[in-house]
Amino acid sequence: MSNNTKEDILNATYILIAEQGIQKASFAQIAKSVGISKPSIYYYFESKDDLIKQLFDYFCTEIHFNNYFRVEDFTAENFEDKLVNIGVQMIQDQKQDPYYDNVMKEFLSLAARDKYYHDHLLEIQSFYLKGFEELLKKASTLSIITGDAVEEKAHILALVLDNIGNLIMENETINYKGIWITAVKLVFSKGDLSE
Repeated sequence: MSNNTKEDILNATYILIAEQGIQKASFAQIAKSVGISKPSIYYYFESKDDLIKQLFDYFCTEIHFNNYFRVEDFTAENFEDKLVNIGVQMIQDQKQDPYYDNVMKEFLSLAARDKYYHDHLLEIQSFYLKGFEELLKKASTLSIITGDAVEEKAHILALVLDNIGNLIMENETINYKGIWITAVKLVFSKGDLSE
């Protein structure tokens, strides 16, 4: 077996879940897709539940806030453009991955009935809320946004990005890029958002 067999199993599972759902994706199909025997999967995963959980953990790691927005990379000179470009890239990545939406729907379905999945997805959302707060506090410190309603502005960005992802999953055809750019520009406008 190659050193990448575990990764190959995870990738095959990702595709099968997208195409058939978690319930129908079997070890036999996964093994056939990877080109290994079914018992070989047990070398890497104790059970189908273990495989799904490890795939989910990997999935969560991949979509984590810090994989996209690293506070230390933002400067007064690049802040707004970098924020726009990363958000646009995330939107494009989701739209270009033919499996992402169906896999996310499967994980959301699991989260509705399993605390482990629920808590981890909630944690991902929390990281986006807190991550955007940290980013915009830096922007305020650099005097490139006003200091009013920083937390609310951060939450606007997190919610807009999350809802864009949800709308893409539902195949809604709206101007996602334009919405994200407008949200960022509104946050960086010099108008006072406080009541």
